[in-house]
Amino acid sequence: MFVSKELQNLIDKMIIQVKTNSELPPFMRRQIWDKLNGNSSDKQLVRKQLTELDCICVRHVLNIWFKVFPGDNFLEHILEIVHQIVAGQIDEEEAQNLYDQFYVEIVGNRKYPPENVLPMFVGHGAVNTILTAITDCRDNSVMYVQEDEDLDPESYKPSYLTAAAYTGGLGKEGNIERHREFLALVFTKSSSTSINV
Repeated sequence: MFVSKELQNLIDKMIIQVKTNSELPPFMRRQIWDKLNGNSSDKQLVRKQLTELDCICVRHVLNIWFKVFPGDNFLEHILEIVHQIVAGQIDEEEAQNLYDQFYVEIVGNRKYPPENVLPMFVGHGAVNTILTAITDCRDNSVMYVQEDEDLDPESYKPSYLTAAAYTGGLGKEGNIERHREFLALVFTKSSSTSINV
């Protein structure tokens, strides 16, 4: 993959940010995704790419879900529905209704071990891929968000939630080294996704 000077500068900033703070704020992740997508004006294509990236993040931590809920394929069912939404087989109104139902099931009704909330982060991340699939990917409000914690918890990005599952906690509560591993994975996958989706 050819990396422009501008993208390389962003990558360098990302590396410094992760080394000093262990996290990438939403506005920086958005800048990187935009550059990887060539700042495409094709909203549907970009939405598809960003949604696939969220699905990749969720799949990477599904083992955490299965450890607590062996054989429960509900999250895979959600990801299948997400792909149907992106493909235009489910309209936005129905998708929003499904999001509401799934959110209540995963965050409100599902029983988790009191000492282990990580599967809930995985489930919440899967549900929020629906928001990625129906949200205007050119909404620039995220560019003003300095920290994920500044967002309403219901609208946490799937990459943030799944990173929390992978690292053992939200934000600075998680393991820094594992957070770096996860960011490296996401960046690598996003590079290929921007080309292949």
